[in-house]
Amino acid sequence: MAITLLVLFVILIAFGISMFFYVFMIPDPDGLSLASWPNTFTDNFSLWMNYENGSVSVEEIGIERLNKYGLWIQIINESGYEIFSHNKPAVYPESYGMADLVSLSGRGYENGFTVFVNRFDTSDTTLSYLVGFPYSVGKSLLYYNGEHVARLSPLAKTVILLASGAIVLCGFVYSFWLSRKLSIIVGSIRTISQHRYRPLKETGVFGEVYGSLNQMDVEIRRSIRIQEETDRTRNEWISQIQTAILFFCAWFTVTLTLVSGGLWTRALMIMFEMARRSRLGSHPTAVSCISLSNSTSRSEKAGSFKMSIISSFRKRSIFVFCGVYGIAPASS
Repeated sequence: MAITLLVLFVILIAFGISMFFYVFMIPDPDGLSLASWPNTFTDNFSLWMNYENGSVSVEEIGIERLNKYGLWIQIINESGYEIFSHNKPAVYPESYGMADLVSLSGRGYENGFTVFVNRFDTSDTTLSYLVGFPYSVGKSLLYYNGEHVARLSPLAKTVILLASGAIVLCGFVYSFWLSRKLSIIVGSIRTISQHRYRPLKETGVFGEVYGSLNQMDVEIRRSIRIQEETDRTRNEWISQIQTAILFFCAWFTVTLTLVSGGLWTRALMIMFEMARRSRLGSHPTAVSCISLSNSTSRSEKAGSFKMSIISSFRKRSIFVFCGVYGIAPASS
């Protein structure tokens, strides 16, 4: 709700500024100017006028300004006759009566110009001058009860001052409230990255933002849980594969050793024992296997040189088996 009011307030301000420029600004060679600029220019133009010995002249800077802005000027004496002009259109006469001057001062845009009338007072005489502007400038006067306005003026100043203070105070309060909400959002984002997020209530102006943060935290936690389950399953598979490989190596080593000694029955018994213990989750004990192979091999060592080679190979195989399972071999 607060954000909606703020957006509407900004839109109203922008609309008001746009309407001000649209209504109270007029174009000129320098860009835009207030619509009161022609009246101000006419009032100040007398500073560039000189009157000596019954003749009037305009300084060079005044002529330059007239040419720059596309203006014209006409100066008339007390009798209403023209005594000087510059850039004056032909549609305007060379003499005016007092009523004509009063009428021109109240007229609006006519013949492509808006005419402003003012006077130039000298020590000898009073001159009138007309300045034409190629802009459509509206002229209007505001009439009001001066006595009532004078009474209401102190009250109006007080109300405006209090209203301005209230607006500034509301702006500070709103800024503090907004900064607090933003700090909560920033802190929540930080705790999400640290996996310490606590869900927020999805209420208020930022309810949708809080809901998005809650949903983000749920999805992150779900992805972490899936990743942990995936890692655990992968580790279990790797462990089972390693166990199978180790069992196969041990089985092959012992079997080769016993078979080389001619003990088929003993080899089968040891293989069955190794398979049984592997199913129980423990590695087969190499000590019994080694003891068995050693006890049976003693009778064969005295046989021949061939059997001594086989015995040497058998012992090396047993050491390989013990190294695979990380146990110490039994003494012969």
